[in-house]
Amino acid sequence: MNRCGYFGHFPQIYNCPPTGSTSKNQTASRTGRRERTAYNDIQLRILESVFKSTQHPDVTHREQISAQIGVSEGKIL
Repeated sequence: MNRCGYFGHFPQIYNCPPTGSTSKNQTASRTGRRERTAYNDIQLRILESVFKSTQHPDVTHREQISAQIGVSEGKIL
């Protein structure tokens, strides 16, 4: 049983982190979510033009796009 989540009573006894001290990365890894990627105007224009012609680019095309805009291939879905 995780005593840290038990109404927050006596966190010092159970060596629990203070409430609200979880960073974004810890929350993202715990929930299985990743942080949102912020694209600049140029990157958005390139991505929008590509996705107008091909909604589902293959791996080779995604690698080319990622090299062009400077983000990892996994961020282009």
